[in-house]
Amino acid sequence: MLMGMSLEAMAKSCLVIKDSSLIEKDKIAPKLLTHDLLKLFKHVGIALDKLEADFLNVLTDFITWQGRYPAPTEAVKVGGVFRRRYEWHVFDNLYVRLYQSVSDQQRTEADKIFWAKMDEYWDSVHKAHSTT
Repeated sequence: MLMGMSLEAMAKSCLVIKDSSLIEKDKIAPKLLTHDLLKLFKHVGIALDKLEADFLNVLTDFITWQGRYPAPTEAVKVGGVFRRRYEWHVFDNLYVRLYQSVSDQQRTEADKIFWAKMDEYWDSVHKAHSTT
């Protein structure tokens, strides 16, 4: 589940780094409102082989139920999820390709924006606590 959630978060951040209009004020673009890893990787522009696509499908299943329930809500999903074994290299390869899909310059700019927002957030937290 955590592998899937980390790839989901990274894919979404790659999309936002490339196009900040996907998040404007309190509005999130529909293409970010999915847990479907195949769709997210397609939006990022990463081609997948069959093993990778199967791996992402399994992780998508984990993301959608394991964070909320101790077992899948549909019995049919149990067999597909628990019978497969994947090596770490599949995850590592997908992670690296996501990372490389964003340029160094884009990552640097995103980092500046992130820390500026964090400073803004903490300033508001401190201000809220100092008035109470």
